[in-house]
Amino acid sequence: MKKINKKFLIQLSISLICVYYAFSGIELRSLWKTIQNYSPYSILLIFFISILSYLALGFRLRYMRVPRLPFRDCVKAELLCLGANNIFPAKAGEVIKAAYISRKNTIPFAAALGIVFWERFFDVNMLLLIGVWTAWTLSIDSGLLTGILVLAAIWIALLIAKKYPAFFPALFSKIKAKKLNDFIATLQEEVNSNMTLKSLSWLAASTALVWTFYAAGGIFSYKYVAELNVTITQGLCIFAISSLGMLLPSTPGAIGVYEASTVLALSWFGIEKEQALGIALFNHALQFIPTTLLGGLVFIKDRA
Repeated sequence: MKKINKKFLIQLSISLICVYYAFSGIELRSLWKTIQNYSPYSILLIFFISILSYLALGFRLRYMRVPRLPFRDCVKAELLCLGANNIFPAKAGEVIKAAYISRKNTIPFAAALGIVFWERFFDVNMLLLIGVWTAWTLSIDSGLLTGILVLAAIWIALLIAKKYPAFFPALFSKIKAKKLNDFIATLQEEVNSNMTLKSLSWLAASTALVWTFYAAGGIFSYKYVAELNVTITQGLCIFAISSLGMLLPSTPGAIGVYEASTVLALSWFGIEKEQALGIALFNHALQFIPTTLLGGLVFIKDRA
């Protein structure tokens, strides 16, 4: 319990520091006027792009297993996951999504967890690629070497698991717990099933599609909602920095962290803090509110 409390205090402290940085020196009345001036038509455009990103997530998930998962259930699973991650700590939404997939499709929970692993793993790979591109574009010391080494180690471990399927189960066989060993064996089997050229190509292409919608929503919001004077390249850099910022440990929903990272990124391109905070709050609300409401609706309706 003490460790949990300590971890929560650290996360809360980071969020509060970020909130202070983002809001310091801002006049709230003026900030609200800035947000009120956003074009409703541009807002609808960004909302439509967000819907496309949720559908793309479901589309990716549907084709990650044979037989194919129902598209409708896949979209629901993604919304449930996003909504839960906004409320619960430690990315609990990923586990909830695996449980939902398992129950809806009568497949082992470990197998569903293997599917979720590949989703998140390719998202991290894509985010790191964008981060490296951003660091190169802005000529900054990114500090991404650790992330690259960790991902490389995971890829090596996956290749070992594929080449020598008995390797990892043998490591855990010393633990005299049959259910745990069976769980690990099922999880590895599901992970290995996607270690084919066809599956990896699909994951790469569909993940690129998902992140294209993510990036488009961010870039278009800067250019057309807030009408900021940024190029598409600059907008992509801002999007990348704000996304990387959300990797910091913080309270559920990355409260404060997203705002601070967006304000910081926009300041590098000469955007005033009030304008930067306004679009950061808009984008965060657009990510947070619909997914939380829709995820809650899925939970209530399907008794997930």
